Amino acid sequence: MAPGGERVRRTVDGWKCSDVFGQRTLFVDSLRGSLTQVQGFRGTICKVHEQDYLLSRINGEVQPDLPASF
Repeated sequence: MAPGGERVRRTVDGWKCSDVFGQRTLFVDSLRGSLTQVQGFRGTICKVHEQDYLLSRINGEVQPDLPASF
């Protein structure tokens, strides 16, 4: 826990805003709404119900429901 009582999750290699290859920036407007709705829970660690989708986007896998430019 941090001094103010908040919980912190450490990252292996710092915070990133792109896929693992650094090729695609993961903009909020390019992600499913069912995933981005968790951003309303600021300051908390919450369960991500779209875990498979999130991991595939982070891992740079092409999504069948999105154009290749995303």
